[in-house]
Amino acid sequence: MLQKIKNFCNKKGFDYLNGEVNAFEFHNTFYFYMKAFGIVKDKSLKKYVTIMFIILLIFASTHMTLVIIATVHGVQTFNLALVTEAGTYIMLMIYHFIILGSTKFNLVHYLHLLDHLKEDFRYICNEGSRYRERYFKIQVESFQICLACQFVTAVAVVWMCTFAILNSSWYLITYKPGVRRTKFHLHPYWIFDYDLEVEPAYSLVQTFSVIATLFFGYVYVFMLQTHILWVRQLAAKIDLVVWNLEDLVDDLKQPTNDLERKQFDSVIQDRMKKILIIHQSMYSLFIHYCKVFRKMLLLEQKIFSPITCMTAYCFVQKLNGGEFDAALLQVCVTVIFEAFIPSYLVTFLATKIRSVCDACFAVKFLETGPIIRPYLVLMMQRSVRPLPLKAAGFEEVSLKTYSSNLASAYSMFNMLRQINF
Repeated sequence: MLQKIKNFCNKKGFDYLNGEVNAFEFHNTFYFYMKAFGIVKDKSLKKYVTIMFIILLIFASTHMTLVIIATVHGVQTFNLALVTEAGTYIMLMIYHFIILGSTKFNLVHYLHLLDHLKEDFRYICNEGSRYRERYFKIQVESFQICLACQFVTAVAVVWMCTFAILNSSWYLITYKPGVRRTKFHLHPYWIFDYDLEVEPAYSLVQTFSVIATLFFGYVYVFMLQTHILWVRQLAAKIDLVVWNLEDLVDDLKQPTNDLERKQFDSVIQDRMKKILIIHQSMYSLFIHYCKVFRKMLLLEQKIFSPITCMTAYCFVQKLNGGEFDAALLQVCVTVIFEAFIPSYLVTFLATKIRSVCDACFAVKFLETGPIIRPYLVLMMQRSVRPLPLKAAGFEEVSLKTYSSNLASAYSMFNMLRQINF
């Protein structure tokens, strides 16, 4: 069993070094989510995709309504722990709705990703076959990273649900007639003066919480996997540009007469044309990437510090009261980890784009002649520009900003701990 899993992760048995390779068969888990969220139209799944989207909206809207009610109640009763915990889920739900909305309003951009993925695989299996082994090594790594992030997110979500079930089971095991104890609630719901700890209300609310958590994880896995593969595909395009620049004058002899000079210039121009097409293709895909993920990245930047601070504060407050809320701790740790991934990806992408400048500078100018120098200069100038992932009032998306936000979260956490409510 373990060997089968290992072979699946390493693409053993999938012949990607010979013949035409189908991009969607290679990235089969990614393609599954594309069909599941209606990006790829499949007539046999159309009804199920629509039903699932409606169910996701119903659960998300109900959850959002309940935590908003709980937040208002917490403000009215000056219950800071309830306000912070419920407010955390409000911000997470806003992010959830943005992801769902992007699958409908940014559909054309997702389709461009699929087109670019298919075109790149076609290129590497034909004209760019000399780079085939190196390219597919990158694709296997991308596939493995996507699987790893899916696994981590799934473990986090399943653990939260399992902890809720274990708490309920422990309550049943240690139950004593006539002794009323506070039951564990996975989410901080409050429905006016209705007692949510009596049956059947408790069972209904707890079941809803568990199912809603599984659905939220399902949506987030889609977004995270798409984000990773999109950035990795951009990086693969950049590597193709760099490899072609390194081989620009490969197998060419310096001309000794006018006829050889014309032939030499013709070959160099043809190679440079292909490089420029790949380079422009990369920027075209990057524009579509910005259209989809700019809002998500900037929202993450604003809500990361408050969510980290608030979940940590609520956990400590409950711990001081004698309650160990592993689910809330899991939310805090998962948010820290999941916020790190986009920051790392954007930083990685910026570094990759700047590598084009180094590759252009390493080209032997004296051997190529003056005909391609203006194009190299333009590519170098373009590669040193900052990424267009900014907006007024926001910092750049990077690991530096992530570290700064994490430090701000820790400062706010200490401030809340010192305030006597």
